[in-house]
Amino acid sequence: MKWPLRSSLLCLVLLSVHSYADTEPAELSVGLNLSLDFQSYKGREMETSVLPTAFYDGDLLYAEGDQAGLNLYRDTKNKLRLYAYYDGTMYHPSGSLSQLDERQWSVLVGTSYMYTSDYGAFKLSAAQDILSRSRGAIANLSYIAAWETGSWTLYPELGLQWNSSKYNQYYFGVSSEESKRSGIKSYQLDSGVYPYAGLAVDYELNKHWNIYTTYKVNYLSDDQYQSPMTKKRVEFEPGFGVNYTF
Repeated sequence: MKWPLRSSLLCLVLLSVHSYADTEPAELSVGLNLSLDFQSYKGREMETSVLPTAFYDGDLLYAEGDQAGLNLYRDTKNKLRLYAYYDGTMYHPSGSLSQLDERQWSVLVGTSYMYTSDYGAFKLSAAQDILSRSRGAIANLSYIAAWETGSWTLYPELGLQWNSSKYNQYYFGVSSEESKRSGIKSYQLDSGVYPYAGLAVDYELNKHWNIYTTYKVNYLSDDQYQSPMTKKRVEFEPGFGVNYTF
């Protein structure tokens, strides 16, 4: 299951740190990102996606992977944004869950604030589903650091994600209609918080090309883990990509 602020969303860990430096002229980068999602769901264990990515941080407009929006305010330490992004969270039921409804991707719109210090960046964001898939909302609080050595740069991230009850119910709940159809006991969820950790590793081949790999681990909340749809508590999401900067 793909989680917001990962996929090329995980690339955001990588490229959002690059965008901290507002003293440099805005550059456009384009590329491809391959994401593997080792899901917590029963049945199909892995989802694979290949997405085009774009990265640009102008005075007003910006793009980061599968997220784009407006810079409402920014200086050397603060950045306030309004954005929309592709939420690739989805599930195709199979096996014992084959009678359940599919859980589909969506588009979320939200706002974020990031403060950059000498010790890393602190980011707070909140977003709402606008395609009426889950009709839910999420919020994230994260810390992102950066270590550079030669052509290599590492970006570790630690964070917490809050999901509203509607978001949790859509992706982990079992409705009464699904229960009647499948024989699986209905399951209702409240809102909840879970921790995650990520690492992005970037290698600059030359002034135009760079390659990167990303890793993210999600530790499901109790409600998510106890869902009849779930078989394991830890999700692992590796990704690989290449970017060309004009």
